[in-house]
Amino acid sequence: MSNQHILLILSQPETSQLLERAALTPAGYNVTSVSKWKAAEKILKSNPPDLVIVSDKIEGRNYIELANLLFECYPFLPVILIPETHSDNLAVDAFRQGFIDYLQPPVRTKDVQLAVSRALERRKRWEEQLRLEARQDTKSLRKRVNGMEAIQSVGRKVTSLLDLD
Repeated sequence: MSNQHILLILSQPETSQLLERAALTPAGYNVTSVSKWKAAEKILKSNPPDLVIVSDKIEGRNYIELANLLFECYPFLPVILIPETHSDNLAVDAFRQGFIDYLQPPVRTKDVQLAVSRALERRKRWEEQLRLEARQDTKSLRKRVNGMEAIQSVGRKVTSLLDLD
């Protein structure tokens, strides 16, 4: 079972309930569902999810505006788009905007679970890569600090040997 948190930001509460009850909760995910952007912002700040599933329109905002808002503040947060109606252009554009997946309506339980699993796996790989880079940077900085400390020690010794009187 997973303890990963999924935030649903969907304009249709029926779709949220269906996804939560049929696909996500049975798969072991903790799900929070909202239909208003302000509520989503509060959750994103107070209890950041591991994944977001969003519809193409929320309170007059389209998926491009939503993508800009989400990816500007949370660049490593995987976001899946579920539009109200499918179009090939929308699907292509969703990937160009940075969505990690696109689920064509009507969505099926297995498709949702597979998309969520893939997205969370990718997030895990991103986090591992970031940790690796942080370790490498820390190691490099330690070497520099050690080198600077050695130079400082030599400087103190030289200064102590100088006859300043």
